[in-house]
Amino acid sequence: MSTVADLPRWLSPPQVGQIVGVTPEKIIAMIRSGELRAIDVATRGSRRPRFRVRPEDLESWARGRQAVPTPTPPAPRRSQRSGIKEFY
Repeated sequence: MSTVADLPRWLSPPQVGQIVGVTPEKIIAMIRSGELRAIDVATRGSRRPRFRVRPEDLESWARGRQAVPTPTPPAPRRSQRSGIKEFY
């Protein structure tokens, strides 16, 4: 992803989708669900929203979605029983 300084001040859903690699419809769904912060720049009487996303909000969203490997605990040690043979 580009750095915040390289991006325009406001991004449209198609621009965000191109940066992230998903469709604009997916970006709009994330905005409507509240997962991605955006503003609606459409006029008040307009039926269709015109969302815009700040690059800082996109970066914050991306940091929150990073895949972090979970540490795996070591495998439990088998107990060694002296003199006992186990058959399975």
